Amino acid sequence: MEGNQSWSEAKFSNLQHTLDEQSTRINESKNLGTSNRRALASKTKEFRKLDDVTKLVELKSLLKGYQTEIDALTTRCKFAESCFMNVYKNLALLPDPAVLLQTKDSEIEKLKKAKEEEAEQQPKEENEGHIAKQLERQMRYTARLEKELKELRDGKPTDQQSNPATDLMNQIDDLEAQLAASKSNSANLQSTQRENNAKITKLEVDLREALGKLAVQQDYDEIKTELDELRQQDTEEILSSNSSDRVNVELRRQNQGLQEQQLTNLTRIKELNESLSEQQSLVRRLEEDLAQLNAADTFTTVSGWTQLTKQFDRPALPDLSRDSSYVGLASPVSPHPASIITEQRDRYKQRAQEYEQKCHKSQAELETKKKELEAASREIYTLYDRMRQFQHMATVDDVNANFGSQLYTPTSQVLLKELDIERRTAGLTKAEAKILEMHARAVVNDTFRRAFAAYMTGVHLALVAAIIL
Repeated sequence: MEGNQSWSEAKFSNLQHTLDEQSTRINESKNLGTSNRRALASKTKEFRKLDDVTKLVELKSLLKGYQTEIDALTTRCKFAESCFMNVYKNLALLPDPAVLLQTKDSEIEKLKKAKEEEAEQQPKEENEGHIAKQLERQMRYTARLEKELKELRDGKPTDQQSNPATDLMNQIDDLEAQLAASKSNSANLQSTQRENNAKITKLEVDLREALGKLAVQQDYDEIKTELDELRQQDTEEILSSNSSDRVNVELRRQNQGLQEQQLTNLTRIKELNESLSEQQSLVRRLEEDLAQLNAADTFTTVSGWTQLTKQFDRPALPDLSRDSSYVGLASPVSPHPASIITEQRDRYKQRAQEYEQKCHKSQAELETKKKELEAASREIYTLYDRMRQFQHMATVDDVNANFGSQLYTPTSQVLLKELDIERRTAGLTKAEAKILEMHARAVVNDTFRRAFAAYMTGVHLALVAAIIL
């Protein structure tokens, strides 16, 4: 199956080995980064305790340590992203293993049921074989009786028959027993016919369900239309990371859903083909039984015995035409049961051929959908590679442009100022820190400085006026 082939092509053992190596490397870099950050923190604490002259000398080495730590964190982040994308690329398009396991379990259950049904059918087959042998013996016996009857009619009695009337009565009794056996065989054939009708009805329901699932897969045309619209978008929309990621995830999700539906439909079609083959085998067996019953139609010569029995004053036999099924005692008004069963056999055979044609048609449609799905998958892969290429080019350009000027950007200057403020407010209370913050804001902001000067002037004048008065 395609799901098992996809998992085998993924080489899960090699992926596990690669993940083990990458996890070991990540842990080592994590431990190294922890030790480096601790050393940098202790160095920062020592730097805060130095005087201003020494701080100017040690500032360059401290900034270099921070820059080294930032580079190490950037490298770790890129390595983690590459590891994640490698895992995502290998596992994104793999089918759900739960569906495969459920399919295997269902196949195992079906095999068990098939074995149980085979074990149940074996005694029936043996019984049918025994009945066929008995019927063959009765046919030979009937042929011998017909031959003897013909000799009696020609006036050439056999040496073994001293009393022809008594022998004929015995033969008629034997034929009546054979008639009862034929009736029981007819009842068995009718029960088999009812079972075949029930199985054919079940196959019709399964076929309708498969056609319904096939109609659900028509959503693929909408997905293809959306993909064509994505192709017509501009390069700026492709470079947009958020929108491209959402579209990519949605396409992958729909692709995976279609693959699961295709796997389920293929499994269902396989089951229908197996059931169809079983029904065909049952139909063939029914044809063989009907052929044997048609061969037994020589019992019709019994109708000629009534004229001979009148010579020996034997009482009339009861009318068995109402209950007879296959022998010559049937009523001329009702049709022959063998012809009825033959017509039903032909109808079942024609219906089975129609179901087989529908199954072939569904298989062809599935193959077409599969080819279209593969083409769409290739197009999605191509689009995804282009998006990744553009994103990688944009990321490399941004890193090359910003790496050399990180120490001289306004952001770096703000970080240095924040570090200086943290060093100043490390040992102060909340009130002192608030006053220091207001002082720093007054130094930086001209409007705040003027407002604060006006406020202090007003307070001073108010105090002077209060003292004078």
